[in-house]
Amino acid sequence: MDILNERKNEIIRRNANLPWPIPISVNKVFIKSLQAAGFKLKEILRKYDIDNSEKYNYVEKFNHSRLRTKQNEAVTAYECASTNESFIAILMNPRFMTGTISEANGEKIARAFEHATRKKLPVVAFCASGGVRIQEGVTGLVQMAKIDAALQKHSEKGLAYISVLLDPTYGGTSASFGMMGDVIIAEKEARIGFGGRKLVENILHEKIEDDFQTAESALGNGGVDVVCDREEIIDTVLHYLRLMKPATSANVIEEPEYDYTKKDPATMWRNHRNDKRTFNISNSLFDDLIYLRGDRIGGEDKSLQCGIGSINGTNVVFIAQDKGQDLGDTIRKNFGMTSPEGYRKAVRVARLAEKLKLPILILIDSPGAHPGYRAEEGNQSIAISECMMSFLKVKTPVITIVAGEGCSGGALALSISDRIAMFSGSMYAVISPESYASIIYNEYTPNSKILSSMKYLATDLYEEKLIDDVLRQGNIKYNNRQIRNYFLSALTDINSMNTRELLKARYDRIRNWDKK
Repeated sequence: MDILNERKNEIIRRNANLPWPIPISVNKVFIKSLQAAGFKLKEILRKYDIDNSEKYNYVEKFNHSRLRTKQNEAVTAYECASTNESFIAILMNPRFMTGTISEANGEKIARAFEHATRKKLPVVAFCASGGVRIQEGVTGLVQMAKIDAALQKHSEKGLAYISVLLDPTYGGTSASFGMMGDVIIAEKEARIGFGGRKLVENILHEKIEDDFQTAESALGNGGVDVVCDREEIIDTVLHYLRLMKPATSANVIEEPEYDYTKKDPATMWRNHRNDKRTFNISNSLFDDLIYLRGDRIGGEDKSLQCGIGSINGTNVVFIAQDKGQDLGDTIRKNFGMTSPEGYRKAVRVARLAEKLKLPILILIDSPGAHPGYRAEEGNQSIAISECMMSFLKVKTPVITIVAGEGCSGGALALSISDRIAMFSGSMYAVISPESYASIIYNEYTPNSKILSSMKYLATDLYEEKLIDDVLRQGNIKYNNRQIRNYFLSALTDINSMNTRELLKARYDRIRNWDKK
């Protein structure tokens, strides 16, 4: 297979410790892959392949690249169409003057976004570039802003943009449209960054760690959504495109079952402390799903799972607090305590939901926001307050279900919604029962009397009209079905409102939340 052979050849070059990087040509690899997936490709915007090499005095290098690649310039653009999907593809060839952005390339990429905007098509950019073509000076530099201006207009129309970061993606490409994708897919072990390794070492006179500027480090730092092998990239792109389409009308499979009978507070508290999980994202909750990772600022919070899922034909952005499935997983996810990176990720995906016109489903199950040193360094209070403010104004339906624990501002930040329900065995409190007992009663362990005084159970909050519904609770499979049915039922009701009515109803709801 071409992809595997190309990758093998590059690994051989790297292991041979050659003094120069020899990148892989993306064009023939991905063109063949798209054709194999049933797409017909039509090259567009060829007339903008203008030769400015004499103007900027690099004729020899330019002509060498033309002979080497059999291309007129480093960037090609295509209309890609199959039976079920159409999009504009932008391909950068790193074998043509390291894929650098020239005046001609900048114009071509900007026009590719404008072409997609006119045709109301998503864009997929396959980025492989050393950055701006420095031979062209500031003229080359300003191409970054030109491209982003065209990308902004494309985004304002609610059209999806996927950025694929290949090896290498540096400089003016990564610092402009390369890192601005609604979804960013990175090639495994790809070199990704602003300044290249040698440039950084020469300027800072420091030894750079081996994992510096890798796709894997970008994933951990919240910069990309997914890392995959090159042969998986096309399938991954098509999977994301399929779920990034606007939601269809909600069709209720069956009505959810409700349970308004009172529970014993002590029993409910013990159940939560025994780590009984009420739902599982990967087990029958969605018919299909993709994950969205990272806050795009500097971190990824594993305790908050985000993505796009499909429920009975309706695509939905989900935001779900996750305590983990076993002890090791629970520790990795900080026992479900959301960090500032998590709240910022929630804001990021909520904005994407608004852009793509997808509804939002939020699942709460956390003992509270993370209170630690790193969380304070990350401005936890700001992250929580900005999350609340963002959900107040997001122009798409938001439905919240408290599926386990909901404690303090960490839960409230994800409760700003158009409907809120609780499972009959869940809890929602101003603070954890242990902290409540310690502060109010000077007791370490809360007894039945203390727990009853908290009024933290679903039926308590329903009687106070602080929530809308109480869902019957069972095993994970049953609960997942309940979540699906409640979401579709609530969405059908909310969809009767236009955007203006939706935002006004949400404002009135939150403004009068404490009114009986």
